[in-house]
Amino acid sequence: MKILLFVISLFLLSCNKKDDSGWTIFSIKEGSHSSSSSLEWTNKSRWDFKFQFDSSSIYKTTDPINQWDVNKLIGVSDGGLHQKNSARFGWRWVNDKLELIAYTHYRGNFEFQKITNIEIGEEYLATIQYGDEYTFICDGKVVTMRRDKNVPANNYYLWPYFGGDETAPHDIKIRVSY
Repeated sequence: MKILLFVISLFLLSCNKKDDSGWTIFSIKEGSHSSSSSLEWTNKSRWDFKFQFDSSSIYKTTDPINQWDVNKLIGVSDGGLHQKNSARFGWRWVNDKLELIAYTHYRGNFEFQKITNIEIGEEYLATIQYGDEYTFICDGKVVTMRRDKNVPANNYYLWPYFGGDETAPHDIKIRVSY
């Protein structure tokens, strides 16, 4: 019984919060990587969503080389563990610009490609399509990246995540509508 109560309380504490407009507010706390431990399964082959960054997405890493690390916005695992195969939109703050990036794990190795620069405070519509390749679409820009053909089962959503080596230097909030 204690274990059941613990699992229920953990689930309730990890639920993502929605604002009055129906946007989910993801918060990455200072000193953390993850914004959510909520687990949601999906078998979609296309995912359309909106997102918006505020000024909390402006940051400076302790090690200047880490400024080029790709933070993760949102995405989906692909046929199992996301460290093996997955597709996500990523982002980073470099050269006083917020870059949006296509980010994948392909057979256990990560790959990424810049899509475009985006503006703080603007709402964007984005799409990830799963076919023979991953297709990332945002703001009229399209990037395709290779995909390992997996069985489309047991896929789960991947929520905002900060960093590679470093944790969030301050609280970061990202709004997503999906």
